[in-house]
Amino acid sequence: MSAQLANFPPSSTKRLYMTRHLQGIGLEIGAQQTPLYPLLHTARVYYMDHFDVPTTRRIYGELGQIPLVDVDVLGDVHALPFRENAFDFVILNHVIEHVENFVDVLFSLSQIIKPGGHLYLVVPDKRYTFDQYRKVTPYQHFVEEWLSGSAINRQQHYEDWVRCVQGMYFQRINPADALAIAHATADLMQEAYSIHYHVWTAEHFLTCLFQLRHQLGLELELVDFAEPHSNLDNEFIVVLRKSMSGQTTQSADQGVLGYVDSPTPHSVITGIQVVTGWVISTAPTLLSVNLYVDDQPIVSQVQRTICRTDVYAVYPQYRLHNPLSGFQLELNCGRFRPGQHTLTCTVNTAKGEFSLSQWTVEFAR
Repeated sequence: MSAQLANFPPSSTKRLYMTRHLQGIGLEIGAQQTPLYPLLHTARVYYMDHFDVPTTRRIYGELGQIPLVDVDVLGDVHALPFRENAFDFVILNHVIEHVENFVDVLFSLSQIIKPGGHLYLVVPDKRYTFDQYRKVTPYQHFVEEWLSGSAINRQQHYEDWVRCVQGMYFQRINPADALAIAHATADLMQEAYSIHYHVWTAEHFLTCLFQLRHQLGLELELVDFAEPHSNLDNEFIVVLRKSMSGQTTQSADQGVLGYVDSPTPHSVITGIQVVTGWVISTAPTLLSVNLYVDDQPIVSQVQRTICRTDVYAVYPQYRLHNPLSGFQLELNCGRFRPGQHTLTCTVNTAKGEFSLSQWTVEFAR
């Protein structure tokens, strides 16, 4: 691990809050001058990058003498050199926008994360960066690159970057000069310069993740989201969790979608534990949320009482009849013997009671 730590960025308060999900042994990819490590106190982090520090300084002269993290592993995010289930968490801080094959990389990252582990993504929102004149990358564009390879759109990406970023934003080139655009594009492609290949708004990014999960089977579920707060905070943060084997997170056939945020699978809990999550109905038929410990009902007919804006960002079409999608309920661990127990969260609809999530935890005194 590196001993050199960069100064906290302006948005470090938000980043610190979101790191509460990260524990154990993790990997950060492409940290360079802004590692997330200073914000982590309960984790061991290794660093992977495409180049070592001297090579990075030579290629990106604009970094000057800014401290960079020491690289533990040289590797390519498109061909990760790790076994399956190697890490408790993986961090990409302003890296995913530099990835050419977005879908392929997400599937690869999912493979090296342990079940129940987390992927922590910090992503620039195009509305607040030099990408502001570019259009968001359509979901089908990502699927096309996943199926056919990223080379099919590479020139298009560079031309868009030159025209909208170098031209319209920085005004270093005339965006209407086709010949100048072509020359600048060829130069950057020859150099293999790392541009923002894809761009998102926060809402669009969440929508893409939802489509990847439900259309392509991506085993990464949204557990936390933080949007940009101002023009001085140009990033959003997404925390995803790899699905646990046997854990149900949706009952779409019954017209219900939902997730239990905490406690997490295999965690140790004690005292009064607050169980939190969200649930929405695809039709106005949801009646209540229930919790069981080893098939014993604990809390029944709990109404949804929290407005979850992160959920509505992904499922805006269901907001009208789900104005309060979040729920909280108390679980008194002291009522049960210490040891491992199975928690089951169910929902009641007009069609009956259906399981939303089932997982194991350990009760401690």
